Amino acid sequence: NIPLDKEEQAELDQALFFSNLPPDMCDEKLAELHQARMNGANCAQDVLDLLSSANQLLQSGEPDALSNFMGLIHQAVGLAPDGS
Repeated sequence: NIPLDKEEQAELDQALFFSNLPPDMCDEKLAELHQARMNGANCAQDVLDLLSSANQLLQSGEPDALSNFMGLIHQAVGLAPDGS
């Protein structure tokens, strides 16, 4: 037996759950799951983009760079997944 990590185990559990649903409902749930994963990936990239912009802004040395930096960090924190 190969040990599964948490993500693999969760995917296996979801597949088992979906396999017990009627076919049309299973397809719908799989589509929702795929969309949620895509949104999560897009959200993570948005956070990285904001952090990169904030870093560039801070390095620019402009007078209002610090306040703008804090605004971008605040946006990034709002986009970051909360782990729940």
